[in-house]
Amino acid sequence: MKKTIAIFTLIFALLLTTGCAASAAANEPMEARTIDVQPAADPTEAVVEEQTEAPTEAPTEAPTEAPKDEPTPIGKDKALQIALEHAGIAAEKATATQVEYDKEDGEYDVEFRYNNYEYDYSIHVTTGKVLKHEKEYDGPAETKPAATEKSSTKATEKATQATKATEAAKTLIGKEKAKSIALKHAGISESKATFTKVEYDKEDKEYEVDFRAGDYEYDYTIGAYSGKVLEHDKEYDPVETKPKETQPEETQPKANEPIGKDKAKSIALKHAGISESKATNVVIQYDKEDKEYEVDFRAGDYEYEYTIGAYSGKVLEHDKEYDPIETQPKETQPQETELIGKSKAKSIALKHAGFSADEVSGIQVEYDKDDGIPVYEVEFHKGSKEYTYEIHGESGKILSYEIDD
Repeated sequence: MKKTIAIFTLIFALLLTTGCAASAAANEPMEARTIDVQPAADPTEAVVEEQTEAPTEAPTEAPTEAPKDEPTPIGKDKALQIALEHAGIAAEKATATQVEYDKEDGEYDVEFRYNNYEYDYSIHVTTGKVLKHEKEYDGPAETKPAATEKSSTKATEKATQATKATEAAKTLIGKEKAKSIALKHAGISESKATFTKVEYDKEDKEYEVDFRAGDYEYDYTIGAYSGKVLEHDKEYDPVETKPKETQPEETQPKANEPIGKDKAKSIALKHAGISESKATNVVIQYDKEDKEYEVDFRAGDYEYEYTIGAYSGKVLEHDKEYDPIETQPKETQPQETELIGKSKAKSIALKHAGFSADEVSGIQVEYDKDDGIPVYEVEFHKGSKEYTYEIHGESGKILSYEIDD
């Protein structure tokens, strides 16, 4: 009977304990409790164990890990230190120091003052490299130095050199120097040159130098300050065939009296360089209205036509035309066999210029008649220069040549 009462008592206690636990569980919604009843060794006893399960929570995201190997910023203090060391200034001597982080450009902007100067630095945010720096004087105007301590000597030297260059550029080379430059360029000694013009063009700031040497006329344009050869020209112009403005005294006609047909003929032959014995088919006519003589004659395979002033004796017009007697071809080119040929003309021009055919480019040879004179025109290039030659079609003599830069 006692054993039965003990069992009922134990069950009642168990129920009471379960009710309390259920009440506590209602007040703690986040926890779930279970009761595990195990039989005791003694059938009159029961061991009650209380187990608490961990509350169910929503899963939490794992924290995002920082990127691996990402450089670490050097910091503002380090950036200031780098700037001061670069400027060679102790930290205690610098004032008005300011360091700002420019996230967009990835750099520190460092500013400070020392001894009337402002310093501005840009320092890389992670490497500490000086990206740019500037030093500016910001003190009293009367104490401003002419240049910074480090560059004053070099700046003075550069200023001196610039001054000398400027002064030299403002000095005219003078007419004598211009003559000397032209002669040296032409390869002519002064003793063999006869100067016809040496003038200074103030507007264009250049000297115009003209002279003769042998059968050639030379025209030069020289920079008045630089002494540089700006333009040059060389033209074949034999003295003996050069028309003169006035006739010698013995050929001058008497006042108000025509010179006469014989004198007109003599003037024409002398101008053409033909002796009277070689001239044939001579025809002389006096144009009273125009007051001039018309003199026509032949010499070899050429026809000559001259117009001579009836009173002045001056050669007003002249023409020379190739016209072989045997065929009399008018307006036709002579046979190639009667001329030196294009190959010979090209060879003469190249030899004079001092080049072989392999050294030049763009060789062109054309045949033409200039006032009845057979002429080969030879053109070619050497580097940036263009060479132009006029070669006499029969004699192979160089009539003129030009070199253009």
